[in-house]
Amino acid sequence: MWFFVAFLGLNRIARKLGIDCAPAMMGWEIRKFGFVPVFDGFVVCEEFKDTLMVSQFQYLIFSLLSLVSHFNIANKRNIISKFKFIRFRAGRLERRGGRESPPGGGEA
Repeated sequence: MWFFVAFLGLNRIARKLGIDCAPAMMGWEIRKFGFVPVFDGFVVCEEFKDTLMVSQFQYLIFSLLSLVSHFNIANKRNIISKFKFIRFRAGRLERRGGRESPPGGGEA
């Protein structure tokens, strides 16, 4: 018995697990150069369905966690650079006696 599963990137996980899967052709579409097959999802053996679903869920969680950690690192770098700019600006204001030059660079 075969089962239809529609998850993005499922073929990569199935290949890593050594499970056969094939893209499911849903029909034909007329394009500029003729008829083109339309693929949606994958066809897998029903006995591997649960294994693939669990592995897909684990892969999704892992990729989301790595994405969040990447943004946290990027956010920390952004905060550090803003803090350095604020310290630089405060020192500049202190050296100028509390006044800052206008955006054009001239004296007002």
